Amino acid sequence: MEIEGIALKQSFRIRRLCTVHYFEFSKNYFFVGEKHDFWEIVYVDKGEILATAGDREFPLRQGEALFHCPDEWHNIRANGTVAANVMIVTFVCTGAAMDRFVGAKLSLTDVEKKLLSGILSESHDAFSSPLDDPNDNQLRLADDAPFGSQQMIGAYLTQLLISLSRRPAAKPVPEPKFGSATRLAEIREYMLLHLSEKMTLSRLADAFHVSQSYLKKLFAESVQCGAMHYFLGLRAERAKELLRESDRNISQLAEELGYENVYYFSSQFRRFTGMSPTEYRRSVKALDEKGRRRRGEP
Repeated sequence: MEIEGIALKQSFRIRRLCTVHYFEFSKNYFFVGEKHDFWEIVYVDKGEILATAGDREFPLRQGEALFHCPDEWHNIRANGTVAANVMIVTFVCTGAAMDRFVGAKLSLTDVEKKLLSGILSESHDAFSSPLDDPNDNQLRLADDAPFGSQQMIGAYLTQLLISLSRRPAAKPVPEPKFGSATRLAEIREYMLLHLSEKMTLSRLADAFHVSQSYLKKLFAESVQCGAMHYFLGLRAERAKELLRESDRNISQLAEELGYENVYYFSSQFRRFTGMSPTEYRRSVKALDEKGRRRRGEP
């Protein structure tokens, strides 16, 4: 007896897993933003964060997830009141079925939370790279990974996408009342080019031929913070890069970044990261050593 059978349709094809992270952010955490050509899921396991997607910003509370589509500029920051535990999964998945997740902010059910937990658990076993290091975005396979762990990650992620898709159509997050993603991106690039210089609202207004009140509204509606707070956040992110990449001392880095003195640099760095520059550099070295030990390197 011949049975022809059928080829099972796959509504979602996970073509590549890019990163899996689980972070414990301080109440003052601030990430200036990025964009990339793959999908990203941001899930708040505990606490609350403020998330930006393009020119939209809104709170993400415990149990809620946000989808970022490819090439969408986005960032996250703590609300200054509570610390947050956040899981981030990035992946490549093409096809029309993913269109329903553009601009989607969703509250996850217990079943869907368990699927995310399964992704995290299998990732801990499948990869030797640390999942709590924001500076390590390269997944490295573990030599002793359990059989089928990579496939299990794909299966959990596929189940999650199917579960979410079976709901009524996801309601896109409403557009903000004010703001321009293009103008904000232009100002951000200008700030990055002048990180070591004194920045004021007046200087920005003159550079972009707009009023100071316009800038105040733009930043308030787009990222819910002042322009100078945003600028100092960019400085803090650059400081983190220099602390990771350079052996120069803290005083030299403070001077390079345009701070008046090392004490002001340290206080501002702690404001945005929850730790001093020295503590941050020490934590990065500790993570590097931990990663080398897990990989069996000297």
